[in-house]
Amino acid sequence: MSQPSPEIMQQYQRMRMEANTFGQKIAELEQDKHEHDLVLTALSDVSDDRKCYRMVGGVLVERNVQEVKPAVESNKEKLDEVISTLEKQLREKEKEIRDFSNEHDIRIGGTGSGSLSAQPGDAGKSGVLA
Repeated sequence: MSQPSPEIMQQYQRMRMEANTFGQKIAELEQDKHEHDLVLTALSDVSDDRKCYRMVGGVLVERNVQEVKPAVESNKEKLDEVISTLEKQLREKEKEIRDFSNEHDIRIGGTGSGSLSAQPGDAGKSGVLA
C-alpha cells in the first residue's frame, strides 16, 4: 500500500479545513440564535410600549418593545434557515471528504503505532495526583 501523493494530501487537508469552517460558522450562528432567544425571553415580560434600544449598523437606536420584538423574531427565523442550510452543506462536504479519502485510500488516525500509544514498560512512569 503506497502513501497518497502530497498533492492529494493537500487537497484532502483543504477539504477538511472547509468542513471545519462550516462547523465554526454553525457554532457562531447557534450562539447568535441563543442570544436572540435570551432577548425574546427578556422582552416577553415587558409591556409593548416600554423603551428599549437596538443596535442597527453600529448605532444604538431607541425603539419600543412593540417595534423590536418582531424584528428579533424575524432575525431568529433567518438564523434558523441559515443554520439548516449550513448543516446540509456540512453533511455534503463530509460525504465528499469520505468519498475522496476512500478513493485515494487516505487513512488518518488509524490504529498504527502512534506516538501517543502506551508502551508496555510505561506502567510505573505516569504521575497521578490524588
